[in-house]
Amino acid sequence: MAVRIVVAGLAFFAALTGAGATTAMAGPKYKLLRLDGRIVKWGEPRLGAPAHITYAFATGPFSDVEARNCKRIERLDDVARRNGLAVADIERQAEAAFGLWHAVAGVSFSRIANPERADIVIGAQGTPRGYAFANVRYRQDGQDAARPASDRGMNVGTAKEDVQAEMGRGPVVAIEKSAICLNPERAWKIGTHDGRDGYDLRFTFTHEIGHAIGLDHYARPGEIMHFKYSEQIAGPQPGDIAGIRRLYGAPVQAAK
Repeated sequence: MAVRIVVAGLAFFAALTGAGATTAMAGPKYKLLRLDGRIVKWGEPRLGAPAHITYAFATGPFSDVEARNCKRIERLDDVARRNGLAVADIERQAEAAFGLWHAVAGVSFSRIANPERADIVIGAQGTPRGYAFANVRYRQDGQDAARPASDRGMNVGTAKEDVQAEMGRGPVVAIEKSAICLNPERAWKIGTHDGRDGYDLRFTFTHEIGHAIGLDHYARPGEIMHFKYSEQIAGPQPGDIAGIRRLYGAPVQAAK
């Protein structure tokens, strides 16, 4: 079985050019992440199939030379130290963000100790830039494995593209590894009520986890997957929920 790793990622609050995305035709709007023209998700490569995903926090330098983003990840110590936080506080915000996605779709998460074995690795950027990034990698089998990738980027579509794009059509492939990395030189905070400068960690993790499990940026404001930071949004909104359920179905307990 031939295996080829295709790497792509997206920047938090930035637009990248390249592959298109899918969106709902009616009701809440969203975009599914496409890499090389393929819809990507965890678990069974079938839209609506639930999945269980593991995650871990970096315990030391972690490198992926083929990654577009998060090529080198460090422990979260610098993020914590520069912002007067404990590492455990930052980890709890990430755990809460995973819980927000679990509450609205058929996707569950568990923390493990080994970043090498985890599906999603979280840490600080080894080379600081931007604010936060996600990297998504999938495994491609069969004859297509030898075909070069020509559309590794992702883009924020126009409103016209949002309305006209096909919903959930095209091949679906399984994600093999994702990474989330924060810029340790930026200001980060927990909560939005005290007026402090910086970006709320729970919002940021919720947004980046969305990318790590298969959602793209959505061009219109009001969704957690919109590409701009907003302290008016506390969790997944109707479009975000519609998108993640397109990938993983409704919450398992609600589907019984």
